[in-house]
Amino acid sequence: LMPYAEYQFFDADFDGEDELILGYYAGGPRGGVCFEIYDVLDTALVRKEPIGEHSYFCLDANSVIDQDNKMIINYLYNGCSEWGTYAYQADDEGNFRWLYYASTECDVEGKIYKSDTTFFSL
Repeated sequence: LMPYAEYQFFDADFDGEDELILGYYAGGPRGGVCFEIYDVLDTALVRKEPIGEHSYFCLDANSVIDQDNKMIINYLYNGCSEWGTYAYQADDEGNFRWLYYASTECDVEGKIYKSDTTFFSL
């Protein structure tokens, strides 16, 4: 994806048709650009959200688009001591489902004191 484009077209859900990708500045202490994915229909734009997912879904500079496995992997960081991986997989119709979430927390010396992975059924 083009990191500073306000909009672009890309097959982000792996269904063979390009979606509209809208970019915006997310702010925060480090700032960054995020992208929302929209299906372009004849009469509307429909925001792509994973089925059964209730948290916010977007792409950013840390996202990995794995076209071979029809996956989007988001890496989220909370400072230097906590990070997580959210993986979403698309079906043949371009619907995303949450595949797994993995989180890790460590102390100030870098020793991991909590690690968890949760898998979700497709």
